[in-house]
Amino acid sequence: MKKFFLLTILWLTILSCSKSDRSNNESNGDSDKSKSDSIIVYETGEYLITPKTIGNARLGQTLKDFKEAFKDYDITTVPVWNYCVDGGGDGLLVSKNKEEIIFAWTLNGNDSICSLIVLSDKFHTKDGVKPHMTVGQLLKHYPDMSVNLNLICDGEFFWDEKSKLTFDFLSSDSTTVGRYKIAGDPSKPVDTTKTVTSISIAKGN
Repeated sequence: MKKFFLLTILWLTILSCSKSDRSNNESNGDSDKSKSDSIIVYETGEYLITPKTIGNARLGQTLKDFKEAFKDYDITTVPVWNYCVDGGGDGLLVSKNKEEIIFAWTLNGNDSICSLIVLSDKFHTKDGVKPHMTVGQLLKHYPDMSVNLNLICDGEFFWDEKSKLTFDFLSSDSTTVGRYKIAGDPSKPVDTTKTVTSISIAKGN
């Protein structure tokens, strides 16, 4: 299944982002499970990364509320392609003192944040996982991790099913984290000195 994950991750993200919040009204046999999942409350903090939040930003947040949460930062409109998001359109980049901090994007015509990408190592999970740590350091937290080539733009990624976090690595054909015989196949990390470029969360992951 991992082999096909790379080819479907963007489609699944877009599909899940386009769904309405009708899950609270579901009446099928899984309704109790859906309801219990929907009331999970993650610990929040100015620099904490969770499956649903990055600092004061959260999935599903309106752009107005997002801008208000970062009113003391510089916010600029940037093409989503700059952050390896396919499909066109623009997103919002939060920065301070020329440091890129968070990138947020929505589907065209939608005011609800679909995905968040954090680029600053000020942000971290409860376990201390953060951008710019090395693959070797990341392996201490995820010893069974595998990486995949990103077929949309240059780089690789690792998606952790439990935490719902995606770790991105900027690389080229000659400087990859893994070694790939076939594009689309996962690889165990080989170059453990590479660093995490960013960490992202998305609706539906």
